[in-house]
Amino acid sequence: LFRFTRHFSALPSPVSVYATDFDNGSPEFPHQNLGFVSQGEEEEEKLGKIPVKAYFLCTSIDLKSMQAENLSNIIPPSSRSSNYIALRYCDFPPDITGLGMKNKASCFRYMVVFQYGSAVLFNIEDHEVESHLEMVRRHASGLLTEMRRDDYTVKEQPLMTRDMQGGPDYIVLKTLDTDSIRIIGSVLGQSIALDYFVSQA
Repeated sequence: LFRFTRHFSALPSPVSVYATDFDNGSPEFPHQNLGFVSQGEEEEEKLGKIPVKAYFLCTSIDLKSMQAENLSNIIPPSSRSSNYIALRYCDFPPDITGLGMKNKASCFRYMVVFQYGSAVLFNIEDHEVESHLEMVRRHASGLLTEMRRDDYTVKEQPLMTRDMQGGPDYIVLKTLDTDSIRIIGSVLGQSIALDYFVSQA
């Protein structure tokens, strides 16, 4: 067995308050991150966040006519469920999307539209929202006088050990894919519709 004979003093080690010790480094007080976040870390954190906006704007949406109008943007359904359609938008030129980006969902914008009147937008900025909602309104009936909105955030952390981690207004995933978009869209779409009907009771 190894015995550690080094004794630790109960008195704190002296730390110089002179700036030169911080600038030049010291064996007694090595450089440390004092809680400041570098600009690069801030940018990385920002890039990993995907805004999600859920809207309840009417009581019925004609999905067949909306699908016919947006065939080039429709994501093929993963099941036979017919109460929603998912659309994907891309502003990248073909030579860029061919460089491995076409498989990364967070590089695109998405809208999941439900027959009962909800629309959930992924990675769509505030100034782009109205044009997307207008596409929905063209196929909607029973428009509400006051639209409901809820904001959510998806955070991508490819190196996280868990598959997912959540909070009241966000979820952390290793990566965002189309299946995740369908599931999150379904939960948020139903939730905001339910909130509306409960408030009307």
